[in-house]
Amino acid sequence: MGTRSRDSYPPLCRLDHRSTTISPSRIATVFTSDGLITVTLDVSPNHTGTNIFTLNLNDSRTGRAITNAHISLFTTMLDMKMATTSMPLHPDGQGHFQGTAELSMGGDWGLRMLIQTPDHKLHEAHIHLLTPA
Repeated sequence: MGTRSRDSYPPLCRLDHRSTTISPSRIATVFTSDGLITVTLDVSPNHTGTNIFTLNLNDSRTGRAITNAHISLFTTMLDMKMATTSMPLHPDGQGHFQGTAELSMGGDWGLRMLIQTPDHKLHEAHIHLLTPA
């Protein structure tokens, strides 16, 4: 995957169907682009270095937790050209999906979540993450 420009991630600070910004809080809730899934992401501790990404999914129509999906998280530094990295998020057995990744520097990160549900449909969500230096 190549890098994406800052303009590819709408700079929003509110709940939206496409993207939101996490700063200084480390938790954000967004809808997938099709509006079918509510995505809540917790980035802990949201600093330069190793971070734990925890994702919860809920069906937007019923509110029920989605626990059997395949999720890939892509991180892109938007302040300068750097390679996009990806990682799978694994179920933790308690209704959450989790993975660990390095954020190599502080700044504006674009997070893209690609979610495949059991019906093999793909859903996508975007979040801006502002990480302190």
